[in-house]
Amino acid sequence: MKNFFFSLVAIALSSSFFVPHVLAKKLSPEQISSYLKIDPVYYKEGSFQGRAIDQSLKRPVRLISELEKEESYFVSHFYNQGQFWVAEIPKQGVKKVIAQLALFKGPLGMTLTHLQYRFLMDVPVGLYRSKGGVLKKTRTNDLIFTVQAALPKGEDYDALEAMKGTYKMTSRLSNTFDRVIYEEVAAGDIVTQYELSNISQEQRDALLFNSVNFSNQNLYEKDYKVATENCISVSFDILDQSLALNRERVVLTLKNMFLNGQSPNEKMILEELRARNLIHNKSRIENYKK
Repeated sequence: MKNFFFSLVAIALSSSFFVPHVLAKKLSPEQISSYLKIDPVYYKEGSFQGRAIDQSLKRPVRLISELEKEESYFVSHFYNQGQFWVAEIPKQGVKKVIAQLALFKGPLGMTLTHLQYRFLMDVPVGLYRSKGGVLKKTRTNDLIFTVQAALPKGEDYDALEAMKGTYKMTSRLSNTFDRVIYEEVAAGDIVTQYELSNISQEQRDALLFNSVNFSNQNLYEKDYKVATENCISVSFDILDQSLALNRERVVLTLKNMFLNGQSPNEKMILEELRARNLIHNKSRIENYKK
């Protein structure tokens, strides 16, 4: 019995036993709702000048500094189950980082690749929202950070506009299932996965926080540019920052966009991950699918 008691104490004190939602007891549903309010954002120039950015699905997360605790930080506009939530993210809790490569059809029938990071958590992310004046709570251990073009309301993605740098950029945190199944797999994308190795606990947690911080600092201010400011370039910027690597910036060139095989930027991404000693011949895991 004595040993059993001490075992329970040890479990309770371990970081993996950290349970979110404690702070939420001090917040009213109205306070939670206030963090999820948005104002219209308009294009100030270019082809879409004066038009509002569509925020119904893609919203950057924002740090809520006044809620930060010793063991966790909070962000608004985490996307989960078709809704936006306030998320409580543990400062130490990322178990694995997986590079997801979503292969999709681009211009002229080319296969292009979208890069995003999947985080599997030892410690769950707490989620809060208000519905009908009642506080709703849930949690997730599986989330995605992704960088995308922010489109005007009523517009579909146009590769030519992206090449011109017309779009604004947005970066998001989402539940992995919602993002991958409902947005990518449903559109016919093939989502391959590579588990990153040789990355410490501190670096994994830093990658998640730096991803959040990028979103918080840039919001809709940055232009999305196919060659230099895109999901691949920005994702490697954040990765190199988190690993304290001084490497040449990853950008898309004529060669790796058009002259390097059937899926050129997929090959480039994998070469860059190998050059950082983050993947090897056994890093690929099963595709993400239903």
